[in-house]
Amino acid sequence: MRRVTMAALICGCLFVLGASSQAYAAGELLWNGGAISGSLSLVITAEQLLIEDMGAAFKPDILCSVLFTGETVTNGTNFQITQVLDLAEKSPMSCVDDAGVCTNPVSVTAGNLPWAVKVEKVGAIYHFVVARFRFTVVCTTVIGKIEDTCEVKGEDETAENLVEGLLSEITEAEATEDPGECTQGGAKQGLIEGDVSVYTDPAGGVLTVSN
Repeated sequence: MRRVTMAALICGCLFVLGASSQAYAAGELLWNGGAISGSLSLVITAEQLLIEDMGAAFKPDILCSVLFTGETVTNGTNFQITQVLDLAEKSPMSCVDDAGVCTNPVSVTAGNLPWAVKVEKVGAIYHFVVARFRFTVVCTTVIGKIEDTCEVKGEDETAENLVEGLLSEITEAEATEDPGECTQGGAKQGLIEGDVSVYTDPAGGVLTVSN
């Protein structure tokens, strides 16, 4: 099984937390410009993700540096995320609360694995669409531990080919269409915030979406 590293540079826009109503057609990942035969091992690193429950009474802003691992399936038309770890390759992840509500480090665990991701296309624009995913945050406060699980029924991010690999971008407008449901804040309160991901392979190959 070949191995690709997909490095995510996270800055400030929002991951989409709801399925789009647009009409999708099947897309395809390519390896060095050609079709993927069999499976391709994937590693995705995110320097920073912000996990937020907008309806929670205690309102922490949880920041995580994340390592996702997975593989392509169906010859590049889909892929799946099988592990979600921190950069020390541990789960639960060791994260921090930027709002200062929780005592650091904050424990965060990904649930509902594996996460199925479809490669799809609307017009000339490619999308990665995640069926469903979940994060559980355990926050230690002055009044004790508070656990909050947010589940998202869809994530949709646009993808674009660059010379060095694959650029994935998520707009703020898309993100607020349908936020996830959280055990503390309730329906339509969960957000995962990020920005731009550049997907590259240090061994010399390039992962792209089909034109």
